[in-house]
Amino acid sequence: MGDRDRRWLVEFCTALNAERERAGLTQRQLAKRLQLSEPTISALFNARIKKAPSWERVRAVLTACRSETHPRPMPEDGPVASRLWREGQDEYLHRWRARHAALEIASSQPSALPQQTTQKQRASRPAADEAARPEGVPSMPIHFVGRDREMGELKERLTNAERPQLLTAVRGWPGVGKTTVAAQLAVDRTFIENAFPDGVLWASVPDGSHVTVALASWIRRLGLPRPNLGASSGELTSILKCALRDRRVLLIVDDVWNPAHVVPFNVGGPDCVILITTRLPQVAHALATPADIYPLGLLSEEAALELLRRLAPEVVHHHPDEARALVRTLERLPLAVRVAGQMLSEDWANGWGIDDMLAQLREGSALLAAAAPIDRAADNHTIPTVRALLRMSTDRLDRQNRLRFAFLGAFASQPAAFDVEAMADVWGVADAVPTIRVLVALGLLEPSGDGWFTMHALLVLHAKALLREGK
Repeated sequence: MGDRDRRWLVEFCTALNAERERAGLTQRQLAKRLQLSEPTISALFNARIKKAPSWERVRAVLTACRSETHPRPMPEDGPVASRLWREGQDEYLHRWRARHAALEIASSQPSALPQQTTQKQRASRPAADEAARPEGVPSMPIHFVGRDREMGELKERLTNAERPQLLTAVRGWPGVGKTTVAAQLAVDRTFIENAFPDGVLWASVPDGSHVTVALASWIRRLGLPRPNLGASSGELTSILKCALRDRRVLLIVDDVWNPAHVVPFNVGGPDCVILITTRLPQVAHALATPADIYPLGLLSEEAALELLRRLAPEVVHHHPDEARALVRTLERLPLAVRVAGQMLSEDWANGWGIDDMLAQLREGSALLAAAAPIDRAADNHTIPTVRALLRMSTDRLDRQNRLRFAFLGAFASQPAAFDVEAMADVWGVADAVPTIRVLVALGLLEPSGDGWFTMHALLVLHAKALLREGK
């Protein structure tokens, strides 16, 4: 680490410690609040550490410090950590994260391999050494709750020797946590080292525009020679197929909207497994058999309430009945609960009453307009609103089907459930099935059996907003 980076790290650790002192927390109190050991907390404020602390750990500290009841606002000329909190999605954070990534790489370079290391071990070392944080994996949310069963089932699917599933498709509602679950698998070091000793390769292909870049990144991570400039995706795929022929790697392709975008990444040998995430049933069925599709459901009510409690502990403590009612209104969708928790926590920290915010969240307008969690940041370093995430699906509808989707929001109860006849009446058509097929294919309706279909509460709010706009 150079002198310039060392000075920056000293400044940052000092600023982070100042945030703790401003909140009136001792290191022991902070460790207890975050359920971490005191040495772990102490290391965050130690300027002699060898690398920058992770953004997830820093944000957890800032959250704990801001959850105090004192209403004192952050000063405009406050320390580095204050600016990180206030401007989390802006350029300052991007500079910080870039510097953090550079320090991580510089401080985690593997030492020279011993002479007795085999050629195969040497080739696989780059991927295995960094299995805990594969390149491209999005930032993990601070709080990951209520998914123990799902994590266990997915691990079993990925490692079942009796019935090997070479491709598993995780699908579910927008905001249900498909990417988060996949990322949690990717950073589970014990699981990866035992099941996939050659590591994890991650790619995200929402629009298919970065396929070649992602393939080149996989080649680099495997320690292979740099491919020729301008190499086609086919050429890169051939290189990877040869390299992965005798390795055991978990390949993750996230946020798939087109089955064709997965084809270049299907490069694993017989010991490799590929996992994809998608919100679109049509993509999942195009790539996997029904037995290989894993539907990721909503959180249980208790898990959703626990998630809200971790994000806004004071609110849930003082308003338990309202908090539980809010979780039910949001129908236990992780994205909605996370955004609601952040908004309630901010209002409480500012000393404002939260009755109005609870009402706005139940009504829905505030939730749709809110920024998504920071781990949903786009490639251009912007954080979309919740509504923008939902529009990724509805913008794919033609005008007629988009209006029909919007009409469903106007007639929806809670929970929103429709049969074919009811939808035909709402739309004024003799045959509703063609439109229903389109909405199901885009993950906007979910079949519930016996000819009934459900729509999540967050999508109902989005449908109502579209109807108000006449879109």
